[in-house]
Amino acid sequence: MSDIMNAISSTEQNAFNLRMLEIFNFNTGKIEQADSWLNQDDETIIKLRYALRANKKAYGCPNCKTGVELKRGHDGAFYFRHNQKEEGVKCALIDKLSYTEKRIQLYNASKEAEEHEKLKQFIHDYLKMDPKVIGDPEVEQIVNGTEALTSWKRPDVKCNYSHQEMVFEIQNSNTWLSDIVARDSFYKKEKVAIVWVFNEFDPLSDVKLTQADIIYNNPEVNAFVLDEAAMNASKAANRLMLTCHYRVPLINFDKMKIEISWKSSLVALEDLHIDAETFKPYVFPFYRKLNEAKQELAAQIQFAEKRLEKEKVYGRIIKVERFEEARKARLLEEKRKKEAAEKQRQKIATQRAKAEKQDKKIKQEWMEKAAENRLAKIARQREADKIENKYPKNFQDLTTAQCVELIFKNKYSRDLLNLNRRLAELKQLGFNFPDDILNILVKRQSIAKMEGTFSQTQFQRASGY
Repeated sequence: MSDIMNAISSTEQNAFNLRMLEIFNFNTGKIEQADSWLNQDDETIIKLRYALRANKKAYGCPNCKTGVELKRGHDGAFYFRHNQKEEGVKCALIDKLSYTEKRIQLYNASKEAEEHEKLKQFIHDYLKMDPKVIGDPEVEQIVNGTEALTSWKRPDVKCNYSHQEMVFEIQNSNTWLSDIVARDSFYKKEKVAIVWVFNEFDPLSDVKLTQADIIYNNPEVNAFVLDEAAMNASKAANRLMLTCHYRVPLINFDKMKIEISWKSSLVALEDLHIDAETFKPYVFPFYRKLNEAKQELAAQIQFAEKRLEKEKVYGRIIKVERFEEARKARLLEEKRKKEAAEKQRQKIATQRAKAEKQDKKIKQEWMEKAAENRLAKIARQREADKIENKYPKNFQDLTTAQCVELIFKNKYSRDLLNLNRRLAELKQLGFNFPDDILNILVKRQSIAKMEGTFSQTQFQRASGY
């Protein structure tokens, strides 16, 4: 097989050098640049590829007028080349590419035969379990055409599903486009629904060309796959289930455009809709939804354009009105500022008068309070003199009660700072209290330290002192 593939690679390299840069349009009689088609999106190119096979005289070689077809190289790029199926054409490129196709077919046939048989038998077995399938499904049984006795096809599997003749064709990578077109055309004439089945499909990666030939020519771009998920679902449901991949159009209102995304779901045969024109099945009506999305987007764009037009029409009026409003606003602002300035002036004058009055009142109250304090101080001094003068100055001559009365001076309790200050005053008056007088009084139980949380240590007089 390695020799075959080496031959293929060498031949395809030669074919690349002979790709057509121009093509002849049989309808207009003019030569066109090949890039005018090749620069289109993949879906448009795939549909042209299908159309060229169905009507191979639409475009041809500009030199020999041989029909052309579209192929895709290993680099993923599409290119035009001579149609190999036409006979009697003298072109070196046809011989070289024909050799390549034969080698590819030989290599792929041996590789895919086993997988093909496995899928074919699986479809047959689970169609047989479906109660809506009338009679037994058939494997590789001939379907004869009604128009000509020589017209017939041999599908992989066929059945009668709810009175609709249906065939299943398992798509391999070596399925020729001419075979796809011929089968589609035959079953369309016979009004037989044809379900192309893939064994794998990933819309997010590079789609195989033979898969693209089928998908983009499905009426709604739906792809049906018998993958592991579909097989497990079939086993659970006891009927054939397929994974359907389909495109969904969504409007991005921020960017005002339609974005296409792929989705998938498991479907049974009863979920399929059969297109009345092509007799191909689909699940999600992509083009109908796309048209609805386009209409909705067009309506949104039209609404936005009308709104913009109205803004332009009334732009001058709005501008004049805004200018007048701005002028009036300036006049009102100037008036407001003048009124505010006058109110501020009056407020300041009132506040000044009130402050002066308040100052006089505070001064008068201060003077009265100072006089009262002086009189109170004199009275307290006289009282203190009476207490301090009636007791002897010598500590040994004082009773405990007299000591407490002198130190606390008619107060029930005092903090340590005030007691020390009072002791200092008494010493200045001639009393010779010892330095530990407070400890002495505590031991005599005439005073006691107060319990609790205080900023300073507190002492209180004992009962009876």
